Amino acid sequence: ILRLKEEPCLYFDEAQIHQVFMKKAPAFMNLLERFYATWHRNKVFTLMPHKQVFTTKGLEGDFRVMPCVIEGFEGRLIKAVKVIGTDIEQRVVRDKVSVGKALLLHPQDNFVQAVFDVGALTSFRTAAISVLGYKHLARGSQKIGIIGAGRVGFYTALILHQWLGVRELLVEDKSLEHLGNFLKGVGFIFPTLKVEGGNLNKLCENCSALFLTT
Repeated sequence: ILRLKEEPCLYFDEAQIHQVFMKKAPAFMNLLERFYATWHRNKVFTLMPHKQVFTTKGLEGDFRVMPCVIEGFEGRLIKAVKVIGTDIEQRVVRDKVSVGKALLLHPQDNFVQAVFDVGALTSFRTAAISVLGYKHLARGSQKIGIIGAGRVGFYTALILHQWLGVRELLVEDKSLEHLGNFLKGVGFIFPTLKVEGGNLNKLCENCSALFLTT
């Protein structure tokens, strides 16, 4: 009588999303580059209303609702909504500023067919668009500096190395602990990437391109 039909939905957590980026960063960047080229030629329609931002009196942070529709890119119709929060209070979830979910809607039936954690997505998104801009505006720099040894800095190093073949980085962070962990982790994961720490003056004197990833 009630016709309680199931709505099939997949869930992708932070660890799964991170593993995809580690394995498929070049493929993602090629797709992103094709999208912007298609958008530039006015062959893709993108509906992206202004995000709605909601705050609570007496509390730091906010949450935002961000819908988007992309039509005409390589035969796709993409409908998505992000419900994302800035976790400044950090009473429950620690050491993670971007929280929330991204929802992928079915293109015809409009049910939520996939849910994604947003922390890694947000960090990778920031790194991806920066490196894409670098490729088209300043490609050819011999040594690159990264200011900020956190999540965005890590994904910036990942994309620069795996997508553009960069082999040498200088990194600065005001936290020596964060910098040490970054150098150790990146050096282990990417053995063909030479990564060194340095202060801001060293980066400015030795690097022809700088990424601010704080």
